[in-house]
Amino acid sequence: MRAVKIFFNKTHYFWIVSRFILIVLFSFATFNKVDFQSLSSLFAFVIMCLQLFSMTYVAISEIFKRKPFIGLKMYSGISAIFFGLLIVVLIFVSQNDDYSVKVIGLLFFPLWIILYGLWETISTKEIVNIK
Repeated sequence: MRAVKIFFNKTHYFWIVSRFILIVLFSFATFNKVDFQSLSSLFAFVIMCLQLFSMTYVAISEIFKRKPFIGLKMYSGISAIFFGLLIVVLIFVSQNDDYSVKVIGLLFFPLWIILYGLWETISTKEIVNIK
């Protein structure tokens, strides 16, 4: 666990930039296909809006050097891990042919999201001072 903390501390500014990039990407993904024809699409829209709100709130509070609300920071991290794992499952389920370089290349994006979620979660524990 110590090595993970050292890794995230050395790459702190990368994850801050990643947060803003993910906010933009999640915004495009959320508002590009707004479709309220079914209850499941409405549920997915609400979950993604909550994720965007939590990531934006944490980003703004850290810009103004304020301590963010721990619940939203934890939600941002845990849901990013969940979304990354969901993308991995969707990549493997939707492939009809053998695993190729294309599939392995697609796995870098969910890995990035999962690592971002771990960074949010670990940095939340440092704010609360849980050891």
